[in-house]
Amino acid sequence: MYTADDVRTILTDLKDVVRGEVETELSDSIHTNVLLVQQLLAQAEEWHLTLTANINELENRFGISVLLCCVN
Repeated sequence: MYTADDVRTILTDLKDVVRGEVETELSDSIHTNVLLVQQLLAQAEEWHLTLTANINELENRFGISVLLCCVN
């Protein structure tokens, strides 16, 4: 049988493991996306394409807050 302290310790350890795994996965995902964008930009440059970015969408605070909420 587990005591309350045992359960707290197990849950704390699990939280730490899950947080570490999520951080690793997010970091890997970010690096993959950076490489993808670099490849797309290189291809666009080869084809002499003009690209534009919607800065408002990039600075969407709500979208960022949703991502941060999931990490914390």
